[in-house]
Amino acid sequence: MLWHLRAPKAADASFIFNSWLKSFRDAPAVANMTHTVYYREVHRCIEEVFRSPNARVVMACDPAEEDVIFGYGVGEVIDDVFVVHFIYTKHSFRRFGMATALEQELLKNPHSSVAYSVHTKGCGLLIRAREYLYNPFYFWSRREKT
Repeated sequence: MLWHLRAPKAADASFIFNSWLKSFRDAPAVANMTHTVYYREVHRCIEEVFRSPNARVVMACDPAEEDVIFGYGVGEVIDDVFVVHFIYTKHSFRRFGMATALEQELLKNPHSSVAYSVHTKGCGLLIRAREYLYNPFYFWSRREKT
């Protein structure tokens, strides 16, 4: 096995936030935001996803050393729809099927349909053959205002 899938640990949070914020920064939906607004608002939205009792995070790591992370997937069930928020793999581990394995593990949750909420340049390959609804409001609009 090239990787091992596991539940997240508290120590994984900084890796998730850092990679998600950096990877999503070039997405068309946020391209015109100032850095200050982008990092504040997207960080807040990611925190809200993690607060959801319906959220699911799956980590892909080295089978011999679980603290060496290769990637992760984040999703949650909202109104019987499983929403894939973000799937990330480090560059050197892409195109080996890891993102698909993370997606399949996330989708084991009961749901009637699947949507995705964050569109990046790289996600097109993952969703092109799937009939997922793109709905950014699952990520942005239901979050608490602070």
